[in-house]
Amino acid sequence: MRLILPLAENVIKDFKWPLTKTGNRRVGADYQSIITQGGFGDYDEKNLTKAAAGRVAIAKVYGHGNFEDMDNGHARTLGFILTAILYHRAQLLILEDDDQS
Repeated sequence: MRLILPLAENVIKDFKWPLTKTGNRRVGADYQSIITQGGFGDYDEKNLTKAAAGRVAIAKVYGHGNFEDMDNGHARTLGFILTAILYHRAQLLILEDDDQS
């Protein structure tokens, strides 16, 4: 999944994770951890949003019109991505509220 690459680069650079690349996959951490932690360096959740859109586009190509039709692995990954987006957006709202207090 190429859109995970920028998130993996974030955890390598920012957190010094020893991820390596084998073929087109990152080895050294699971995707959920890479998505969750890599999102901290993802300005405006740009790469997370692209990753979610990519998952949805691929699901549509395979005729999966809704979340329940998706393969379990792809559905779980999309869930991780959407959760990370919501988490980071919520953190921004909390920070904005603190600044206005």
